[in-house]
Amino acid sequence: MPFFLIKKMFPKISIVIAIVSIITTFWVTKIVFNWSFDQPKEVATISALPDKFAGDVAMFKESLTKFGEASDMTNSSDRNATDEQTAKVLSLTLASAEASKKVSDEFLDYLHKDLKNNYREKFSKSQQLYYEGLSQSKSTDTIESESVKKQIEAGKLMSEWLGWWKSNDKEILDKIFKK
Repeated sequence: MPFFLIKKMFPKISIVIAIVSIITTFWVTKIVFNWSFDQPKEVATISALPDKFAGDVAMFKESLTKFGEASDMTNSSDRNATDEQTAKVLSLTLASAEASKKVSDEFLDYLHKDLKNNYREKFSKSQQLYYEGLSQSKSTDTIESESVKKQIEAGKLMSEWLGWWKSNDKEILDKIFKK
């Protein structure tokens, strides 16, 4: 969770949690979003995926893209989020979580034998928990508050997703893209 949101929503939380959250958000953006389905056609194009996966590709892309937009927004913003910025981050995070639910298990299994479990149990779940935690936050929350616990758990799951993704992204991207 970005520091400016932590400061606004949870003023009593340790700076250590804020630093861990910023680092996690940075690495999410760097590792996961170093590639894009929107790359120029001369660099990469969607491979010959079965037609039945067209909707899945779109939702997979949307889930990652919306998350990337939220990360970009929080990383480029100053340390004091406006209510409008917080609402936009919530909206993007919810859109990511909702899109991730629309990706079929068959598509995820097609791309990698372990993607379904990791995408569902780490990426998707982290988005849902982060959304729930942030939307339930109050300025009086402490480290023991349920909303804070959800956001901390979301950060842990995202870190696990990133570790898995970094180890397996080449195999997955090779199936999605052809050069």
